[in-house]
Amino acid sequence: KSAVELFSAGQPQKALDLIIPLLKDKPKEAILHNICGACYSTLGNIKDATLHLHDTLEINDRHRQAKSLLNKLGESR
Repeated sequence: KSAVELFSAGQPQKALDLIIPLLKDKPKEAILHNICGACYSTLGNIKDATLHLHDTLEINDRHRQAKSLLNKLGESR
């Protein structure tokens, strides 16, 4: 299963386990940071969620999902 499928199936930790190694190879992929942010948020790790969502916006400042989740977390830019 893909990380998105795992996240959608309620398995955010398994999704992170797939994504973290990918981020080491592709640190400038906004989608990877966004998925990490969503996973960490679901797991209650707001600090890491916020860091990854801000990374998403550093790469793509128009990323709607990252902006939306940051707003929900009270961390809008």
